[in-house]
Amino acid sequence: EDEEAIEVLKAAVVGMERLGRPRRAVNSRYNLVFALAGRGRFAEAREVCAAIIAVYREADDVLQLHRSLELEATMAGLDGDPDAEARFASVAGLPVTHVDPDRAVRQGLYALVFELARGTPLEVLEARAAAVADGRPTSIASARLVMGWIRLAAAGR
Repeated sequence: EDEEAIEVLKAAVVGMERLGRPRRAVNSRYNLVFALAGRGRFAEAREVCAAIIAVYREADDVLQLHRSLELEATMAGLDGDPDAEARFASVAGLPVTHVDPDRAVRQGLYALVFELARGTPLEVLEARAAAVADGRPTSIASARLVMGWIRLAAAGR
């Protein structure tokens, strides 16, 4: 059943590309990244992120490019890439030239991935995720998603 869902998402990407809808294909790719990461398949998720990054580079969409670069570095961190944190920091440190109200929450949650690599216990990461989410429903959902990835990465180490 899990593999079927992933195949459906891959087919959606191909279908949107064939229809000449690269931005719609990106939406399916994001779903695919989250599905792969939710199954602990971080290396595959990184590959999908690379395709997302290429679309936003070509479109010169700075906001979405920054978000996709952050996500790729996060997946790389979950996959055990020792250079991922430096890449994440360089993207997170880029000047804000656009309105991105979710930036602080997103970056705060993604940064927890690198705390795991430094040996921070899961209980501490859970508490930090809750603090970053600050009681906001969408942020709480994001915190649960990222903590799910972190638990999978911790189990695989």
